Amino acid sequence: MALSAAALWQLDRAFPPPLPAALTVSTEVQDRDGQLLRAFATPDGYWRLATSLDQVDKQFVDMLVTYEDKRFWDHQGVDVLALARAAGQF
Repeated sequence: MALSAAALWQLDRAFPPPLPAALTVSTEVQDRDGQLLRAFATPDGYWRLATSLDQVDKQFVDMLVTYEDKRFWDHQGVDVLALARAAGQF
């Protein structure tokens, strides 16, 4: 089982799924001071405004991380405990 898991991990690293190079963000029109005057939807009809983590309310980030992945800040991208729990439920 461990050998199969290692082989799958290696294959995943060797052949990653195709991901878009970058999400298209909405075009923004700003005044000379950087204030947003108008934003346009992306070609697929979504509003995607570029932002950084420090521009998002910390309480919102904490709420989102707690809801999605309680140990988000404690692992390197793969939660081994969650994988083990899911394998036990299978």
